[in-house]
Amino acid sequence: MSENVSFLPNKRLFIDIMTQDIDIYNCIMDLIDNSVDAYIINNIQEKRTTRIEFSKSRFYIYDNCGGVDRDHLLKEVFRFGVKDFSRSFPTIGIYGIGLKRSIFKLGKYIIFETDNGKHYSKLIIDVNEWAGKEKEWEIPLHEDSGESRLNQEKPYTKILIKQLTDETKEQLNTDFENTLRKRIQLYYSYFTDKRIDFFYNNEKIEGYDIEISHSDEYKPIKYDGRFNGVNYSIMCWVELVDKPRKTYKLGDRGWQVFMNKRLILLDDTSADTGWIESSPYLPRYHQIYNDFRGVVYIDSKDPSELPINTSKSGFNKEATTYKHILLKMCEVARPILNHLRVKYNNQKEQIEDIEGSIEEAARDSSRVLEIKRSSIDKTEFSSSFKPPLIPKLPPRTSIQYEKPKDIVNKIRKLLGVQSNKEVGIKTFDYFVESQEIEE
Repeated sequence: MSENVSFLPNKRLFIDIMTQDIDIYNCIMDLIDNSVDAYIINNIQEKRTTRIEFSKSRFYIYDNCGGVDRDHLLKEVFRFGVKDFSRSFPTIGIYGIGLKRSIFKLGKYIIFETDNGKHYSKLIIDVNEWAGKEKEWEIPLHEDSGESRLNQEKPYTKILIKQLTDETKEQLNTDFENTLRKRIQLYYSYFTDKRIDFFYNNEKIEGYDIEISHSDEYKPIKYDGRFNGVNYSIMCWVELVDKPRKTYKLGDRGWQVFMNKRLILLDDTSADTGWIESSPYLPRYHQIYNDFRGVVYIDSKDPSELPINTSKSGFNKEATTYKHILLKMCEVARPILNHLRVKYNNQKEQIEDIEGSIEEAARDSSRVLEIKRSSIDKTEFSSSFKPPLIPKLPPRTSIQYEKPKDIVNKIRKLLGVQSNKEVGIKTFDYFVESQEIEE
């Protein structure tokens, strides 16, 4: 009789391979994602809580989003991969590795507790001890109650990780906390404040809302589609401003892409969202398109149908669904970008200072508009973009000169203006009027 050839993986190699391509930020986000998934799967309607505590001695995460079913805990939660990739809930995980690789990356001693209102279970994982037993892949429950232990609490899950890895502890020497707070605020913006309160080291993380600017002349547009079991909505608009922007904040340019209500791409102006400079895609991104805004919602009850990469940080660019949606994004956005390019070219002809032309265009466009702002769910969209006519103004030039500061300050005070530039404009207009010069 022939002997069998072993394909049994080495546990330490398995752990190393599984954890090497994920950073500490994404580990924590994966664990938070399990809380959000529980909120969705348990069909919770009222507000719930997720708490994170992180120090050099421990990492702790708690949520009261429904707990884990005992049978699911025994057969699936800690398995590497799941038997059925198809699921009937709009979650984001597919391969069943997020929880495992995250806890193994963060530390070497894990205490997992959950109570779903029917059963209480506790599992302790000593990673070094477990990894030393090559052929034993199962770990017995430390405590397994046939009944719930809830005492006026909501069903919950707690994960405490100790014996943190050096890589984990080193993160606390950086600006880790502020960066993680911002990631949670943005990534879970659909849930934050409205559905789940997130806390980091006992401080609440405030919500982030996308606000759409519009007017009677500039109406935002929206396209709804479906492809390969995926529903998607594409919304685009011109960001109307009443003064030039000197600095930009998050959410101020390009595309924002959500998948199953998680923000996957923020302020994206790369080829991944169509800025390729070849037909049928968009032109390469340029500052003349700074006022373009695009938001895409991609949703599916089967997360395996989503065009998302394995790290849940961007598109799976090989997916046919991605290619389909990308072409539609470009089609919807192109009329707005064409309008912004025409407006810039006209302004460029009128003002010799090219950089100033963009700022001037922003001011000119807002002077005659009644700008309105609203959340996405309260915005009235149009099916197509109909740009207003851009008036052709006489060519313009800039004037620059220096005068004694004391005299300029006196004139500024007399005119009641705030800047030297306004002094120049007012004195120029005064001269034109006094000499009855006509345009």
